[in-house]
Amino acid sequence: MHKGYVDHTVREIVFHAEEVTYRCEVWKFPGGSRHVAPLPPEVATGREQYGPGVKALVIMLYYRCQSMIGRIVSMLNDVGLDIFARQVRRFLTTDAGGIGAEQQGVPGAGMETASWINVDDTGARHKAENGYCTAIGNDL
Repeated sequence: MHKGYVDHTVREIVFHAEEVTYRCEVWKFPGGSRHVAPLPPEVATGREQYGPGVKALVIMLYYRCQSMIGRIVSMLNDVGLDIFARQVRRFLTTDAGGIGAEQQGVPGAGMETASWINVDDTGARHKAENGYCTAIGNDL
């Protein structure tokens, strides 16, 4: 005799590319000119168009996960998104909203605001030079 069902809820990630169609209104004026409504500002335009989710993922993978551009391109192509390294670079430079400049400014800001700076000779060699590690911090 059937006694029903038991539900089990699990968390899952579904990762695939989707096409989203934006319907942009077109107006033709009496003088013959035509105006097409613009795409939302967060949609990257170019030869190919990518939504804000793609842009956010690329920026997160590059800066937070320290993934190389080639690996990001391969992963996105594997899930069905046709994208090239040039577009990924564009997301990281011109379209990133200053994230790259912010990342480059972090060490300088730390040097200006820290109450102490620690330099440690690690003994690691690179290009025939001893390496060092700089730590920046504030007194507690």
